[in-house]
Order: sequence, then structure tokens, then C-alpha cells
Amino acid sequence: MRLADGVERHLVLPAAPDPLLARRLTSGFRRLAWTRIDLSDPLPRCRVSGTYRQPRSQWLPLAAALALADAGVPTVVRVPGGEG
Repeated sequence: MRLADGVERHLVLPAAPDPLLARRLTSGFRRLAWTRIDLSDPLPRCRVSGTYRQPRSQWLPLAAALALADAGVPTVVRVPGGEG
């Protein structure tokens, strides 16, 4: 992944992208705005935001969030501070 300052950082995550799960969990959305992957705690927390009938956000598993990021949905990744 490329950080905001342009530095590349490699992460090993406990999941692989699951496009079918992502499609199933976001099937009611008309448009996806962004995905957030928070790795600052021992268990990853992921959220997707977009337009359903109204603006909406919902939690989703890491595998689905990774698939959305792979599909080009704008994604913010929060990593623990202090690591190289």
C-alpha cells in the first residue's frame, strides 16, 4: 500500500479478498463511496459507506473490505503507529 506521504508499506493481513462476500454484503447499495480498514487494534475493524436509499455505512469483514479495495473503492487504511 502507498501511504499519504508516498512511502510504500507492505502489510500481511489475516484474510484474503473475498469478492463474492463483498458483493453480497453491498448488494443493496446504489453507490459505494469509501471503505475504511482499521488495523490499529488486534482485531481489524472495517466499514463501508455509500448510498442505499439514503447515505449509509455498515460494518463488514476484512475479507470483504479487501475485495472492495481491490475493486477500486477509495479506501483508507489505519495502521498502528510507531511501526517502521
